[in-house]
Amino acid sequence: METTKVRLRFLSHPSICGIILPNNLFQKLQLRHRQKITITLGKKEVVATALQDKRNPESNIVKMTTLLQNELSIPHGGLINLKQEGNSLRIGPAIGIVTTGIRRDPKQPIGPRTSFFHKLLQAQEGKGVFYFIFSPHDVDWRNNQVSAWFFTQKQKGRLSLAKNADGHARCHIRPDSIPLCGKA
Repeated sequence: METTKVRLRFLSHPSICGIILPNNLFQKLQLRHRQKITITLGKKEVVATALQDKRNPESNIVKMTTLLQNELSIPHGGLINLKQEGNSLRIGPAIGIVTTGIRRDPKQPIGPRTSFFHKLLQAQEGKGVFYFIFSPHDVDWRNNQVSAWFFTQKQKGRLSLAKNADGHARCHIRPDSIPLCGKA
């Protein structure tokens, strides 16, 4: 299946790890109601129950329970990419940006460069990509996890992600304040 852009929303349901898909997408993916399917974001994989949204059969809205959202560390809803890969349903991609100078200050987690990164990541909103920022010190090599920052227009916060999601870039700030970014 080719990549499909859908709008992601969250449903507060603490006991079911599920994803609700409209009929048209359900048929395209050849799923059965209440079928178990692996949902992936980066390197994180979670088995969830696929449910059919019969109220909005032609919609492009995919709903996910908050339990699944938390298991996959999805920071926000909105436009996302969805792709079937074998028996898995991949969302994302999740792309991490490695930088230095991250602080424990929630108002300015990257010090004076916070507004630069905030604007950089806001420019990518609606592209179906989850961007995260972290420093080398945020990597937990033993548990294969990264504690990373995300930014949207309405919020910023910290999440724990699977290390080496879909890729990361290193950003170095030169003295003349022009960032140099390259794929690691």
